Amino acid sequence: DEFGDAEEYQDGYITVHIKDLAVLGATYSARMPFDQMKLFLTKINDYEAVVEGKPWIPVTDEALLARHRNAGLRLAQDILANSCTESDFLLQIRSVYPELGYFKGRIDLTPDASASVPLAAAEVESLRTQGAMLSVFWVCSNQYDQFVRGQNPKERLTERSWQAIRHWVTKVVKVESVRDAELLDALLCFTAIHDLGKMNDFRADVVPHEIHDHDAALGYIMDHCPEVLPSYKSLSDHYKDLIRTSLRVNFNFGQFLQGENLPANLVGIKQLFKDKTNDAMPFFLFHIFADMAGILGARSLEGSLFMSETMYNNFARGIEAIQELQTSCPRDVYDRFLLKRAAESFPSMTNRADRAFARVVCLCRIFNPADTRLLQSAFYELPETKRDELVDYLNRDGIDEKP
Repeated sequence: DEFGDAEEYQDGYITVHIKDLAVLGATYSARMPFDQMKLFLTKINDYEAVVEGKPWIPVTDEALLARHRNAGLRLAQDILANSCTESDFLLQIRSVYPELGYFKGRIDLTPDASASVPLAAAEVESLRTQGAMLSVFWVCSNQYDQFVRGQNPKERLTERSWQAIRHWVTKVVKVESVRDAELLDALLCFTAIHDLGKMNDFRADVVPHEIHDHDAALGYIMDHCPEVLPSYKSLSDHYKDLIRTSLRVNFNFGQFLQGENLPANLVGIKQLFKDKTNDAMPFFLFHIFADMAGILGARSLEGSLFMSETMYNNFARGIEAIQELQTSCPRDVYDRFLLKRAAESFPSMTNRADRAFARVVCLCRIFNPADTRLLQSAFYELPETKRDELVDYLNRDGIDEKP
């Protein structure tokens, strides 16, 4: 039906290309019989289609899993020893993390500006993932120039901020030398597989139809059929647990930075990490950094276009706040973040109206005093009853006071 009436086409033929399938067959080494593999038929135009094998093949052979594990460790060691170039990295991750080949077919694409590029949705998500993995590579191999090369010089991440990132990654996340290769491999693995739950065809083959949330779908796969995630399955139990814990965090960091969520949203993070090892939260937060740094990968993989100086400063405030959850209550953490976030353009937060306005500053993504003054005038010119209603609404924490 997708191709319509074949008689309308020139000569009545549709050409189906099978080269990719033939190459897969020639190099196939999984235990599942090749003739049991499910296939894609993807339309190229009105006269052509390509047939491909669905790449999510269960891997149960222990020797093959061991090879996956060793390949991941070798790549991580090379990165930390500064003996891996960017081009080598991009070439190797395709075989070390074969799940990168799963970005095919239909997808629940996350809406943002990078979705406007003229690419198939699955390719957009694939490039975002590659951008995130490259960001891990650049940071862990200390390649500042590569990281910032695509940024506007006026907005570029400063070397001082880069050193702050490096200090955080080496001393807090603890990815510093070749002895930390197992941790780096796990971080790259999580980055490679995190968005696979968005892939509709993959999800339809391995996840019950009633599961729609992409994190829940990936969690189901990890629990019930990890064989289709060989990079994950080959990890040690400790790093599998770190990934599963990070996946269970029902928290949108981007929404937090924009003042869209509430102190109540921080409660789950505090509870989830309170009984975990000290490396669990830094692991989760570094994954967030990589995910954000690569979000514009569909536009370009020439550095991180997103993580400019302004974006990093906002990110750093958020990271500092989340880390404070280990010793402070969610309401106090949230308020301290609001105060720091608004301080650049709105220096005081002494009452409920100020707190509400600080949230509005975040919601409007304002970072400079001139824009803040315009917004402040509009806010305080509201009729008093309307402003009081808005102040009351924006001050509800979702814990004791529901919106």
